[in-house]
Amino acid sequence: MVRASSAKLWWNFRRVYSLWGSFMTAKYCSRVHPVAKLVQSSDSHTWKRMLSIRNEVEAVLGWRLTHGDVNLWWDNWSGLGTLGRLYPFPGVEYSGDLLSDFIQNGELDLSPYDDLLPPGLEADMSRLGQRVADIPIWRVATDGFFSFSSAKSLLRPEPVYSDPLLSACWHKHLPFKVSFLAWRVLRGRLPTDDAMARFGHLIVSRCWCCNNPVRETIDHIFYAGDTARAVWGFFMGSLGLRFSHRGLRTLLTGWKRVVSHNRLVAFIICRLPYLILWELWKQRNTCLHSRGSPSVPRVVYGVAKGVAECLFRRWPQEHILPPNWPVILSYIDSTVPRRVVRAVRWDPPPDGSIKLNFSYSEALGGAAALVRNRGGGLCYGLAISADDGFRDFFQVMHRSLEWCLAEGFRSLVLESVLPELKGYVDPTTPSPWVFDSDVSRLRFLCSCASVFVLQCLPQGNLPVAALADWVGDKDGDFIFSNLSDLPPRVRALLVHDDIPSVVFDDYDPP
Repeated sequence: MVRASSAKLWWNFRRVYSLWGSFMTAKYCSRVHPVAKLVQSSDSHTWKRMLSIRNEVEAVLGWRLTHGDVNLWWDNWSGLGTLGRLYPFPGVEYSGDLLSDFIQNGELDLSPYDDLLPPGLEADMSRLGQRVADIPIWRVATDGFFSFSSAKSLLRPEPVYSDPLLSACWHKHLPFKVSFLAWRVLRGRLPTDDAMARFGHLIVSRCWCCNNPVRETIDHIFYAGDTARAVWGFFMGSLGLRFSHRGLRTLLTGWKRVVSHNRLVAFIICRLPYLILWELWKQRNTCLHSRGSPSVPRVVYGVAKGVAECLFRRWPQEHILPPNWPVILSYIDSTVPRRVVRAVRWDPPPDGSIKLNFSYSEALGGAAALVRNRGGGLCYGLAISADDGFRDFFQVMHRSLEWCLAEGFRSLVLESVLPELKGYVDPTTPSPWVFDSDVSRLRFLCSCASVFVLQCLPQGNLPVAALADWVGDKDGDFIFSNLSDLPPRVRALLVHDDIPSVVFDDYDPP
């Protein structure tokens, strides 16, 4: 979090023209560009924090050129990084060369530095001449804007070993105190007698959860003790769970592997072990500090109450249950999901409209579009081998829309299985910065007609999906104006597209 906060300071310092930014620039970077500035022992603590994170932030900070008033050597305008570090000729740290000084008639001319810079260095200058300052781009996020979550993901070091049980402790609708206690149990971070002994404290150890005096350990409290064994056995027996386990970790691993098609049973099973750990810890503290006696029914009641509260948090209007485990168990057993059969087919567009179906095959590398009228007849087809990745999918959409507009169609229905398509068309939705020019072109074409966007199931988009798979191992692009030109499989799917596909959905009654 501290490193992410430092990254935000550097981001604001580089992107926001503020009084604070002007002050920091005048104090520390009056002669040297901020990216080339070296840390000094007399610098303030805040400035040292910003410099400590500078290189990592600059690696993902790009620029969208509108004026070209970025430093030629120290701003990452080309995507290659800071050229001043790649080509450190003498005195480059004091260079104030701006990129706009090397733009002639809308083209980049770097002939004065032919001996220093690599040939073919390019920049996106399609937006030059706009009345806004050059825009910094946070390349880690799809929208290009800084966020703490993306900064933490960037700066957090990858763990050498990721314990799957630790990540399984955190569940939505489960109280944080319960998840945090489970995390402490698995990490051995509890003030039990065995943990205190590791710090050199001599303690006469006794487990207060058992009638027989036994040494208190974390494993004994939560797994091997009399109360723990009785509680685990009760809940496993009531749910019909049977798997071998030799310790607490193997027990929790067995719970993780339990699968149920009933949404209530699956919801309860993944949270129940951690509620049991919480109630066992409460039982231990009650016996230790309040001199209470061990009670398995009290633990069972607490677990049932926690389960009822979790169900209420998830479905506040549906499952309001008492803290009684037999009642909860009988209720979830009676809530059996039933299977619903639906017929999915290609739906024709309204009168006076034309429908465009799109598909992108990420596995085979193909993008395709089919334009069809209300009767289902083929008007136009396009398939491109996606050598440029997802950008070829935008090219398919652009060319299909251009064909429709050239033919005089002004009422269009766009359909695809991709949920992102509606956001690409909607001008109020931020677009991923990497596809900014493609999305802008798509929105311009859609503004020339009345466009309605639909998302369909894969079964309703089979012909165009088969066309995208077919073109995956081909080279170039293919245009289809007649039904006979299509590949045999695509033609067969298109002809029989009025036959519905059967889709099975599991419906859970409230």
